[in-house]
Amino acid sequence: MHASMLDALVRRANADGHGDDAKALADLISELPADDATGAAVLEALQGATPRTWARLDERLRNDDIYRNGHVHGRRAASKARLTSEIGLLRALCSADGRVREMALRRRVDMSRLLPVVVLRAADWAGPVADRARALLPGLLRDALGSADARAVTAVGMAAHLAGRRRGDVVLGLVTDLLADASPEALAAVRGADDRHARRLAYRIWLDGPDVEARGVLDAMLAEGDNVCRAWCGRFLVERVVAGGCPDLVEPLLSAGSGVLRAMALDALVRSGRPERGRECLGDRSAAVRSVAQWAVRRLGEDPASLYREALASYVDDGTAAVAGAILGSGECGGREDVAVVEPFLRHARPRVRAAAVRTIASLGGRDGWPVLLTDPAPVVVRTVGREVIAREVIVPVEELRGLLRSAGPLHVRRAAHLLLAWHGTWTRLEADLWLLAVHDPDLGPAARSDLHIWLDRDARAVYGRPPAGVGEELARLVRVAGGELREGAERRLRWQLGLARES
Repeated sequence: MHASMLDALVRRANADGHGDDAKALADLISELPADDATGAAVLEALQGATPRTWARLDERLRNDDIYRNGHVHGRRAASKARLTSEIGLLRALCSADGRVREMALRRRVDMSRLLPVVVLRAADWAGPVADRARALLPGLLRDALGSADARAVTAVGMAAHLAGRRRGDVVLGLVTDLLADASPEALAAVRGADDRHARRLAYRIWLDGPDVEARGVLDAMLAEGDNVCRAWCGRFLVERVVAGGCPDLVEPLLSAGSGVLRAMALDALVRSGRPERGRECLGDRSAAVRSVAQWAVRRLGEDPASLYREALASYVDDGTAAVAGAILGSGECGGREDVAVVEPFLRHARPRVRAAAVRTIASLGGRDGWPVLLTDPAPVVVRTVGREVIAREVIVPVEELRGLLRSAGPLHVRRAAHLLLAWHGTWTRLEADLWLLAVHDPDLGPAARSDLHIWLDRDARAVYGRPPAGVGEELARLVRVAGGELREGAERRLRWQLGLARES
């Protein structure tokens, strides 16, 4: 097989979520003669394999060994195992027989290209195999870390992946100790790994080191795509600033995408003597940032609620979505008198702003104006209204909700009406569910069927009464029409629960 084809197969195995390409790799390796020249090309291509691909390959080769040779073949043929080539050594290291795996680890040959498999064997269930692999691993990994190449990155990633396995924590501890003694270049190479588990391990070790520079951490954080690593870097910088470092270090964090990082940065600036920075963050989209900003403003002797009122007075004709944070902040600091300040934003052009206005007015005790947005064209607004209706126990007339559910309106409006009818009471819930099944609603029918089954399995046991006469007749009619849409026995159980006569 051509080298480019092997490389493509490994890349597909790395991206494959089901392991089919890893199986194709295992089949190829199992069928190759031990001294075939193609074996060297296969090993070269495998240097680009991810830890997950190596783990799947190990499992597939072990299964192939059992399939091709049976469970006892390895014990009978252990002394005859072909270990004269890397491909033969790889098969032996992934054998189903522990004695073959141990014998392969005792060979005095170069295993540098098989380092990920040695890491796997260090967590092997067979004690002698694991002991031998752990004896080999430090020397192999030190050599790989010394050259800061891809083998070291893959090996560290493999150890991190093994942390969830039995005996994997021992291997992770061993690799962590070796990585802590590695050169800065090697540690930087692992921090740049595609595998996020290896990257996080390297970041944790790096940030705990005695010689790490804050400016380097800032540069790494701004270039890092993993949120966990970015958060660790942010905490490191904040701790440096709070301990007496340069506040300018955390200035770039105020524009970070993570609200947690922005809140940490603002907190550090306030603690280092810059509470005035809180004013510009009062309207942040993150509640955590707004909370720190409000605290900062109070430290200046100012009232954040008054600042929000002033800001909203100038935002009425603002067409941007940035005003949403100020509206939410007003709800966090203001009082009932701020309802009138926020109400104009219920008609704002931006859905996000209208949704924020609904949340704020509802939280301040206002019950007028916002429930009518249950028919808003934006799903985010309707979802917010639905949540607030339930949270504040605002009563929307049942007939109005029925009309919305049975209309030809937008799906998000009908879905909200269904949710509120279910919340309104047992009989309106059952009526809404059965009606959707009776009309074979393609959008909400599955949700209605699921809700009915949930009611029968969990909620019906708490219902002791019977529906009123008029409601009972309508439910009986809907059960006759929609009963066939329910699972077997559900219609009979529903009739019994509702006190309906059995159909002849």
